[in-house]
Amino acid sequence: MDGTDSTAEPGSAFSVRKTAAFTVTTGSVTFEEEDIDVGSEFNPATGIFTCVIPGLYYFSFTISHILPGDSPLLTVILIQDGTPKATLALTTSAASTDSSSTAYSQSVILDLAVGSEVNLISDAKFSPTTTNSIIFNGYLIKADDPES
Repeated sequence: MDGTDSTAEPGSAFSVRKTAAFTVTTGSVTFEEEDIDVGSEFNPATGIFTCVIPGLYYFSFTISHILPGDSPLLTVILIQDGTPKATLALTTSAASTDSSSTAYSQSVILDLAVGSEVNLISDAKFSPTTTNSIIFNGYLIKADDPES
């Protein structure tokens, strides 16, 4: 016996980080660092997760340490198949005014079909001040029952 469990459920999970400055007016936020990509469903170059295993997924995104003056308003929106599902909107007055680190986060649970796409979009210039400026995570909570 080789120690593998052929009856184990397939998995899907990713964790990526935005570490470079960007200006986005349309389209996905892309990512430079890929920490985890179980199932190879996330493309950091496009910023798009494409579902291979249908079921319930948990997604979260965190923005850390935005300094006043970086942008008058930063809005990051989680999109499923072109439809907004979660929004994080910040003004510079909500951002940290000193050198302490501050993080803002949003999360959502989505029911995805095969081929569903999930990504983040932003409407403002963003200059990261830490190596973990934007973190985007997602993972499969429960796969759909193939019998149903």
